[in-house]
Amino acid sequence: MSEHDLRVDITTGGWSVCTISHVLRKTPRSTLALIALVSMLAVSYRLHAQGSGATIAGVVTDPSGAVIPNAQISVKNTATGVVTNVVTNSSGRYSAPNLIPGPYTVTASVKGFKTEERSGIVLHVGQQQVLNITLQVGQVAQTVSVTGAPPAVQLASATVVAR
Repeated sequence: MSEHDLRVDITTGGWSVCTISHVLRKTPRSTLALIALVSMLAVSYRLHAQGSGATIAGVVTDPSGAVIPNAQISVKNTATGVVTNVVTNSSGRYSAPNLIPGPYTVTASVKGFKTEERSGIVLHVGQQQVLNITLQVGQVAQTVSVTGAPPAVQLASATVVAR
């Protein structure tokens, strides 16, 4: 038996010996083509998922720590003017994925609370920035502006960047 022998018989659960070349000769070309296509698609999907886009995500709460669902979150790239709008879910969570690297301003608003604006946020390639927001009770027309980047926290690694 050579190093290219395969020793599994799936149909009976027992052991048998057949060579890989024997399997390739007995498998229809269309099946092999389908396996190759599915493999290439799986690889390209994984590579796309590891793209260059960054993400801003977090939880919106009130001063008591209660989550705020249905808050409007606006993520604006201040260099390009491109705006991404998302809404918090029932757990107060939001996520704005696939953002191009650059400077951003994030605005959160919901009826019964002051609008909060965070500026000076700079995203880098592949960064996953956590930006939790606490909204103060008040009118939407009132805006609380916070300038300066939040601490850089990488969700994908244990790295903390100090500025």
